[in-house]
Amino acid sequence: MRSLIKNKKAQFGLNVHGSPIWNIYLFMIIAMIVILLFAGWIYITSLLNNIFTQVGIQNEANAAGSTLYVNMTQASEQTFGKMNDAIQSLRMVGMVYILAMIAVILISNAFVKIHPMWFFPYVLIAGLGVIFAVPISNTYLELIQSNVFEGELTNSGWAAANFIMFNLPMFVMFLGMVGGIMLLINLIRQDSNPNLEQ
Repeated sequence: MRSLIKNKKAQFGLNVHGSPIWNIYLFMIIAMIVILLFAGWIYITSLLNNIFTQVGIQNEANAAGSTLYVNMTQASEQTFGKMNDAIQSLRMVGMVYILAMIAVILISNAFVKIHPMWFFPYVLIAGLGVIFAVPISNTYLELIQSNVFEGELTNSGWAAANFIMFNLPMFVMFLGMVGGIMLLINLIRQDSNPNLEQ
C-alpha cells in the first residue's frame, strides 16, 4: 500500500490534474450557475435598456424644444441597446459551455488511469451524483415556475439548457455510466499492457 501512495498510482482524483469522478459534480453545479448567471445578466441588461429608453421618451415629452434638450433615446439605443443586442448570445455561450463540460468529462474518463481498487468507489460516487442531481433539477424547475428573471429562463434560447436541467439525473447517470465504461476499458488495457501504467 505504501508503494501505491508513494508513486501516486492509487490516487482517487483528489489531485487537480486527473479527477474523473468529481467532474460529474462540477458539471451539475457549474451548469446551474452558468445558466442562472447568464440569464440574470441578460435580464439585467434588457431591464436597463428598457429603463433608459423610457427615461429618454419621458425626457423628449417634457423637454422637447428646450435649449437643454438631449436625445436620450438615441443615446440609450447606441449604448445599452447595442450591449443588449450583443449580450443575447450568452444563451448560446452557456449551452456550448455545458456541452463542452460533457465532452471534457467523457474525454478525461477515456484517458485517465486509476488504480483498480478505486473503480468500485467510482461507481458508488457516480450513483450518489444521480441522487444529488434530483434536488438540483427540482430547484431549477421551481425557479422556472416562480418566473424568476421575469420569464427569461422560459425563452426559446434556453430550450436546450432547460432540457438538460430538467433531465439532469438522467444526464448524470449517462455520464457516470459511459465514464465508468471508459475507465473500465482503461483498466483492462493496463492489465493487458503493463507499459501503459507509466
